[in-house]
Amino acid sequence: MVDKWVPVLFSIVEEGQLISRAEVIEVEIAHLYQIYKVCGICNVFTFPLFRNQGYGNLVVEAATNYILRSDADIGILFCDPKLELFYASKGWEVFNNSITRIGTPDNYKPYSNNRMMLFVSEKGKNGRSTFTHQPMYIKHIW
Repeated sequence: MVDKWVPVLFSIVEEGQLISRAEVIEVEIAHLYQIYKVCGICNVFTFPLFRNQGYGNLVVEAATNYILRSDADIGILFCDPKLELFYASKGWEVFNNSITRIGTPDNYKPYSNNRMMLFVSEKGKNGRSTFTHQPMYIKHIW
């Protein structure tokens, strides 16, 4: 898997008007001498007029199901703390006390948004505890 910044889009459009959307991107990350295939959810948005009507649920569920059926080892998303319960209701685990850094171990910037994860493959599930106890380095935020 090569980093694909061409997202897979999940959207709800009615009469030509975009109502809600989510994106999934594919990247690889190195973590404790392992390379993990990652699907990341990003750019989730529902226009204000359509909020609290279930549209966000539908696009996030579709994106999450896509990740669960993919060849990814893990799924990762970053969110504001007030959205944790929303994503947790879709099966995402909160990793609030874990450390995320943008860059490499030699040259990085800390990142403070909350990380949530899905463990999809056996490799991902077996590495779960390392994502809690060791900093995770990513090239770019999504």
